[in-house]
Amino acid sequence: MKKQRNDDLVQAAFEIQDQIRRAYRLHREHRPIMEFDLVEDRIYAYPYAGYRATLSERSKKLLDEEYRDARANHQIVVFVKDSGTRRLISFSINEQSEGKMRRSRPRVTRS
Repeated sequence: MKKQRNDDLVQAAFEIQDQIRRAYRLHREHRPIMEFDLVEDRIYAYPYAGYRATLSERSKKLLDEEYRDARANHQIVVFVKDSGTRRLISFSINEQSEGKMRRSRPRVTRS
């Protein structure tokens, strides 16, 4: 199996997915975007509109689609940011723990 460029970011989030879910549950009523900052080793919950405002126009459209799909499927949109390598990826995980993560089709990047 060929290793993809951002597999390490996905793996890092997979290893703490239960902590991401716990942080999400604290703010569930706001349906936040979750971000795991790899360098800071911290999980953040951001309001959708505020996080969306930090993205490029193209990325806003991609996030809109991913967020809509995640809501419909009881999933959480998770971003993993590595400022050391200037990478930012997004994917969705199930709200309930199942040990699975779903990679989104596109990568959303900041403007």
